[in-house]
Amino acid sequence: MNDEKEHLKIDLEFLDKKEPVRVKPMPTSSGSTPSTPNGRKYNWKKILIFGGIGLVILIAIASSDNSGNKTVSNGHFSCSQYDSDQADKLDPDLSGAQKQALTNRQNSLLTRSNALDTQKAQIQAEYVDETDQSSIDDHNARIDSFNADLHQYQADAQSLSDAIDAYNASQTAHDNYLTQHCTAQ
Repeated sequence: MNDEKEHLKIDLEFLDKKEPVRVKPMPTSSGSTPSTPNGRKYNWKKILIFGGIGLVILIAIASSDNSGNKTVSNGHFSCSQYDSDQADKLDPDLSGAQKQALTNRQNSLLTRSNALDTQKAQIQAEYVDETDQSSIDDHNARIDSFNADLHQYQADAQSLSDAIDAYNASQTAHDNYLTQHCTAQ
């Protein structure tokens, strides 16, 4: 037998070098290593997930933009869906309910005005016995009642006038928007 001990030869020169030791990547199950020409690995799963999310976002943005390009009719105007929606936001009374409520208030005020005219005519035509304190007091009570009713009528008429002005302003804004952004049919 050979008593000579066998020695391992280990190359330790790499310790003196300043460059890092490069380790060869482990082969995948297919036997090849997924890497690029510069030696970097890519996690294709993450790239595909983020790419898919980005694609979905782009499709959502594109589809929301296309809905505004659809041409619709708004009254006597033809315009994009977006411009039609913007104009409609300026007109809160698309159903006509607000206009009907204003018309009802006008009719009610007209009825009250006629009643006040009748009440005024009765007060002016009534006979007041200036020697009878009760007759004077009754006449003054009717005048006070008329004045209170007239004052309330005037406040309600001013409120209605303000509401009509606001309604007309919204209608004007709506019509001006359509005129500026849409085509007349």
